[in-house]
Amino acid sequence: MKVSNTGPLIVLYETGLLSILHQMYDEVLVPLAVYNEISRVEEGVKLLDANPWIRVVEVKGKELVRVLLTFLDEGEAEAITLAKESNLPILLDERKGRRIAKSLGVRVEGTLGLLVRAKRRGLVSSVRELIYVETNRFPFFLCPSLIYVSIFSSLLLCYDFISLFSKILY
Repeated sequence: MKVSNTGPLIVLYETGLLSILHQMYDEVLVPLAVYNEISRVEEGVKLLDANPWIRVVEVKGKELVRVLLTFLDEGEAEAITLAKESNLPILLDERKGRRIAKSLGVRVEGTLGLLVRAKRRGLVSSVRELIYVETNRFPFFLCPSLIYVSIFSSLLLCYDFISLFSKILY
């Protein structure tokens, strides 16, 4: 199970990749504010109606939401609060929201990270190909600097693991 903010759901839906999220998680929770943001347009209503595995949940921690609203929009504030109170990871792409969620101890994953994990699980054959095809079809999907930063971070994580593993062996 995972909590999601508005942006990743819309991007995955618009690019035809929402099924990847469903393959990775049987259920995705969204707070009422995210539901309201998505439902503002007809396509958003279709997204929610066609995907009953995306479940709307009311946030209990109204005080945390009020505090977060000084920094974030309502959807992000409620999504972070829901992830925190449910002890679930969150799918969130916005930099400020990610930073705040992490500071609250919430595990954060972005759309690109989700696609990389889908590749590792064999659900997609090539993240690079998906990025190339979808950025040409949906120009605001991923900016090149985010792609490079994600690749570099993955390499550093891999390097750290190899370095740690070699210290254990030798």
